[in-house]
Amino acid sequence: GIVVALAVLAVPLVVQGDRGSTGPDPVRLRVAHANTYYRTVEPDAAARTVLAFEADVLAVTEYSWQFGAAFERAGGDERYPYAERRSPGDRNGIALFSRYPIVEAEITPVHRSMLVDATVSVDGTPVRVVVAHPLPGVDRESLAAWSADLAAIDERVDPDPRTVLLGDFNASWWHPLFRDLLDEGWVDAHESVGRATSMSWPNDLPGPAFVRIDHALLGTGVVADAVRDVDVPGSDHRAFVLELAVERSGTSG
Repeated sequence: GIVVALAVLAVPLVVQGDRGSTGPDPVRLRVAHANTYYRTVEPDAAARTVLAFEADVLAVTEYSWQFGAAFERAGGDERYPYAERRSPGDRNGIALFSRYPIVEAEITPVHRSMLVDATVSVDGTPVRVVVAHPLPGVDRESLAAWSADLAAIDERVDPDPRTVLLGDFNASWWHPLFRDLLDEGWVDAHESVGRATSMSWPNDLPGPAFVRIDHALLGTGVVADAVRDVDVPGSDHRAFVLELAVERSGTSG
């Protein structure tokens, strides 16, 4: 019984998932996410690391004023002329940077956390990018708030064409609420390219990270061609960089 149960739990980690379809001539987009830790003591090294991703669109959770200042010093504002950011001084700091025009965006509270919901125009193709960071549940009250956050994200964001939902979800593939979110039709980028065994947290302790709580979920018309995980100085999370193919505007209904 135990062997069968473990085998069932391991299936999403060893079986490459559905990669979806983009149609002909997709838009190519490099998207990255990094939790940079709001109390970072290495903001300059972290800023240099995330800029080296050469991402077209960069999402940052636990975005702090220290990291923001280092990012500006390193040339981040020149690299990314379009940005939406909020740094309240706690774990709720959140940001989205883009080389492409952000044509519509809002940063809204979701119970205890913040959500960036933006539309980026990539050579005329609108791509919805949503950055989420439901805060961890460590006791009964915060666990209820985390559950409410995840349920609200599920309600607000659907796996529509050209939609990417990414961030630090504080949830593994085995959390029932996260599985409920995936069951709406999202494709997990790491799963889809056969990298589900790569873990993202904790990355500041002896030994390897042992759970993935940082995810990129792809809607219809978005396919991950490659995913790589990267250490970020001063953070307890590993970042990831995605190579995406996105269905070009006008190729589907």
